[in-house]
Amino acid sequence: TTMREAGFRLSSARDEALTKGYSFGDEAIWNVPVTMYWDALDRSLVAPDEGGFDPYSAEADAGEPVRRPLWAGHLSVYLRGEGTVEKRGYFFVAKAEEMLWRAAKRRALAVAAAAEHLVNVPAGWLRSRAANAAERSRAMLERAALALGLA
Repeated sequence: TTMREAGFRLSSARDEALTKGYSFGDEAIWNVPVTMYWDALDRSLVAPDEGGFDPYSAEADAGEPVRRPLWAGHLSVYLRGEGTVEKRGYFFVAKAEEMLWRAAKRRALAVAAAAEHLVNVPAGWLRSRAANAAERSRAMLERAALALGLA
């Protein structure tokens, strides 16, 4: 139930059929033959007779039976979402942000290099501190942009 509450769903035989019949683009690139050695997988995690947890039985007990794919006796696959997300646009804000951060980092490194000549510090110490500060600031700004839905 925890996985279901988090928005995941257990893969089904329908998902397996869709992936077998779906084209992933240029067949010359994506149609790679794959041989799966199922016996090489440790099935003890999903086999109840070996002390494992059978998520398909748990789904059926919860009133939401799922038709098992072929691999259900060997591994559990959970999915979240369906389809693809596509973004289109010019992304001016992201590009401007990247240019500003690069300029700020260059400026900080130039100031640190000039300061190293004025004070007696180990070579490269101020430059590495300036680069670290710029990266921490960038990470903080990216988290804020994600939280605000701008990224």
